[in-house]
Amino acid sequence: MQLVDCIFDSDCAKKIINFINKPEPRSLTCDEALALLIENRLTKEKYNNLRKSAIEVGHHLYPSYEKVLEAKKATYPSNIYVSETICRVPLEDLLHHTVRRLLMALNLDFSGENRQLKFIGKYGFDGTNTKSYKQKSDNPEAFCNSAFCTSFVPLQLVDQITNEVYWFNPRPSSTRFCRPIKISFEKETAQTARDEETDLNKQIEVLRNFQYENANISFELHLTMIDGKVCSALNETSSLTCFVCELTISHFNDLEKLRDIPINVNSLKYGFSILHAHIRFMELVLHVSYRLAVPKKKRQWKMNDKTRPIIDKKKKKIQDELRSALGITVDAPTQGSGNTNDGNTARTFFSKIDIVAKVTGFNAVLLNRFKVILAVISCQRKINTSAFKEYCWNTAVMYTKLYEFYYMPTSVHVILIHGYQIMDHLLLPIGLLSEEAQETNNKNFKYYRQFMSRKDTR
Repeated sequence: MQLVDCIFDSDCAKKIINFINKPEPRSLTCDEALALLIENRLTKEKYNNLRKSAIEVGHHLYPSYEKVLEAKKATYPSNIYVSETICRVPLEDLLHHTVRRLLMALNLDFSGENRQLKFIGKYGFDGTNTKSYKQKSDNPEAFCNSAFCTSFVPLQLVDQITNEVYWFNPRPSSTRFCRPIKISFEKETAQTARDEETDLNKQIEVLRNFQYENANISFELHLTMIDGKVCSALNETSSLTCFVCELTISHFNDLEKLRDIPINVNSLKYGFSILHAHIRFMELVLHVSYRLAVPKKKRQWKMNDKTRPIIDKKKKKIQDELRSALGITVDAPTQGSGNTNDGNTARTFFSKIDIVAKVTGFNAVLLNRFKVILAVISCQRKINTSAFKEYCWNTAVMYTKLYEFYYMPTSVHVILIHGYQIMDHLLLPIGLLSEEAQETNNKNFKYYRQFMSRKDTR
């Protein structure tokens, strides 16, 4: 009777079924073990300790570290060049290797009729400061405390005839798919950025299609993983000049002059910096708010000796209240270089606009419009550019009426005035083309160099 009750008890029945359907225990494949090692940033010692502990309790779960290393070598593209100052791989080798591994993982059958596919990706470059170690070098021009990184991120694999999407990147802003093309110890300058673009353009011009069974795969690459500084360098403009219409910052609030301004169409291909847009919009709100403490007739874009003490006092008050209310520190210098205004701070800032409006005194309606615009440009779907154009224009009109004394920053001007033009020019949604993967990969580079490399020699 107890057995019958047990069988007809639903919970017990589920346990029995799950036990019967339980898969047989097996060992990880070398590729699975490699993925585990990389995802968890395991060193050789930590991996071997895990393997030893599993073997001691009778589970041969992990393959030997030597076999994992063999699997790791298969993930590297060919023709990697390494010296004490630079590490690089030819763009064609990296692209062919990436698409080959992707097709192997997808296990697609192209044995039938011929297929014309297109592999779409984005690339870019950025400089970063790194820690300097006590290492001698034969190259006196090697800058150990500066690195310049160039990366590529795959986005889509599509059929050119039917537009069928065989694969798309589920995390286009993640470092998971960010693949380095070149890492060099050199300072980021305007000339360095222009030279890198020239070199990559030469490689793209001679790029050959990749053949896989009966599929012919071409490549479409977008240079959008760059920040405003690099974009200005490539367009040979200053940071206070719009790279699209080439007007200076003093004209950004004159909307009538901007209505039918001619633009440099060639500059639209660079997109705009989405990660830094959050930071620049936040800084605009903060800098305007600091100046609201100054009498209305004396408010100016630049501070002078009379207004500086008033602005600094209001700044300290806003900083303290935001730290207390939201737990963020804004506009404060950090050790080494830069300040605390980063992407995470900006996202927190715009996630609580009711608190921010109360603390800063900035117009709540305009603050909400900024939040909407930032959400739209981060979206990874197609955007109605005509509606976006109208919304941004009305936002710009509202801003100039309320805070005409403070010029829009260049990046804010680009999004509000030229954002729809850039979106129309680019074939993919602007949210897919963010530079965030490149920026975040700089942190990984610093981590690997500090904790996962030898320091005895360059």
